Amino acid sequence: MKIQEMFPLFPNSFALVTGAPRSGTSAMASWIGEQPWVKSFSETKRLFVAHRLREALWKWERFSKKEADQRVRELLLNGYSQEGVYIGARLLLDKEPLDPLSLSPNEYGSFLSSVESIFPSVRFIVMVRSPEAVVSSIVNREWGFSLRPEKVKSRTVKEGITSWTEANQLATKIAEKKNSYLCQFEKLMERPEEVSRELARFLGLRKYNTFQPRETSEVTLSLDERSRVWNETSECRQQLADIGISYTPEKGS
Repeated sequence: MKIQEMFPLFPNSFALVTGAPRSGTSAMASWIGEQPWVKSFSETKRLFVAHRLREALWKWERFSKKEADQRVRELLLNGYSQEGVYIGARLLLDKEPLDPLSLSPNEYGSFLSSVESIFPSVRFIVMVRSPEAVVSSIVNREWGFSLRPEKVKSRTVKEGITSWTEANQLATKIAEKKNSYLCQFEKLMERPEEVSRELARFLGLRKYNTFQPRETSEVTLSLDERSRVWNETSECRQQLADIGISYTPEKGS
């Protein structure tokens, strides 16, 4: 750590893995973090704090937007350096799902804009997964363990649907940006070689290991709950279909 403090050789690239909760963000961040010359972090919450700080600095005339971004960037990099040495790393990665526990849904867009302003060369990997699988996973776990004070609670099917919809509506809006890669979880699992190759090219990784799919949990929603998920996500699913990502209910759902 002392060497890094003396020679702050920060990576020249930054990437953020994001998307709806339970959509494969952890698996993606873990895989990228295993690649050569990558230093990976997971849900440090530093980017959310940086977003708030950047907005606060903008309120004061003494700080130009450029200066505010620079100060926040320096604080972020210093903070990351306290959690691990990354001298020699070429890519710094963090993972933050778009979750209402961390950020109001109407701020998702401004949050990504803040990250892009702080790190102009940022690359966004946005995970997209079937609404049925995401909602099932959301309702089958408890949330809030990391809050102070701790407020652990389960989420309803309705909350799961809302969470999936809000995150994926944003995904469709940034899909055409050159610094964004929408990664369909199902495609990653079915064609890992192809998707790994595309992601390595997108991130500028010259050497990489292919993503290794692992078994995922089965959907445990009832037939009525599944029907509700498909009905209430129809508009957003159509928006995804318009950019080439299609989700339709299987027979019996």
